[in-house]
Amino acid sequence: MRIKVAFVFIMVSAIGVGSGAGAEPTFTLGYDGVYVQQVTDGDTVVLDDSRRVRLLGINAPELYPVAEAGAVRAKEQLEKLVAHKHVTLHLGKRSHDRHGRLLAHLCRDEDGAWVQGQLLQQGWAWVYTLADNAPGYARAMLAQEQQAREHKRGLWALPEYGQGAFRVTAEHTDAAIGQFRLVTGTVRQATLVRDTLYLNFGDDWRSDFTIRIRAKAIKRFQQEGYKPLTWEGRAVRVRGWLQGINGALIDVTHPQQITLLPMDDAPLQQQAATPCSTE
Repeated sequence: MRIKVAFVFIMVSAIGVGSGAGAEPTFTLGYDGVYVQQVTDGDTVVLDDSRRVRLLGINAPELYPVAEAGAVRAKEQLEKLVAHKHVTLHLGKRSHDRHGRLLAHLCRDEDGAWVQGQLLQQGWAWVYTLADNAPGYARAMLAQEQQAREHKRGLWALPEYGQGAFRVTAEHTDAAIGQFRLVTGTVRQATLVRDTLYLNFGDDWRSDFTIRIRAKAIKRFQQEGYKPLTWEGRAVRVRGWLQGINGALIDVTHPQQITLLPMDDAPLQQQAATPCSTE
């Protein structure tokens, strides 16, 4: 029997004034004890009633139409974790994507394992949040991904996901326009032009890498305690799709896309709460 249940999770992360102090609340409706019939790729499963579930907050290499590097291994790892097992779904604030798939965190019923956390820790996915569904567990997820990168686990052992390929510096973003990348660099200038904030990473904004934060996104930053106008001279890592606008540009729509470096791991390691916590 499938029982619809409600969960409220509130997490508070104190990481310093001007660097992102604030609560990360989520409210989710879940489905308890559903059965995973099939895994279609590294971040999507099919339930025994034919509903498809897209794992919230992560992305794995695409398997179709042409398998990207690591895609087959990512699918195999997800199969090991959940295929033919019962899981509990914790849906996101936006419960479905444009393809009609449920968007959810998965908790394995047999042991309470958080599936997203397992995939990130093992290196078979990376964090991928959206403005209308940034999970309240983004900081914990980023910490799992970082550990996998540092230890070169899973995808991070492959040359396609190494430095200079999937991970690039701000000076080498032009070659990756049109692609999703993790970009690391130091903010040279932070400026507000009318209702849009620009973080520039070079001497010439017309040709160098830039982060653009529009008015609606600025409000999200303010609400979560981030102060990007104070970030001149700060090293950051930003994740997103590179556009060819006056050089390479990433539109940042929510704070979870940006990590200040060096990353402060201590609060992350102390956060025991996950979507699968029973406390």
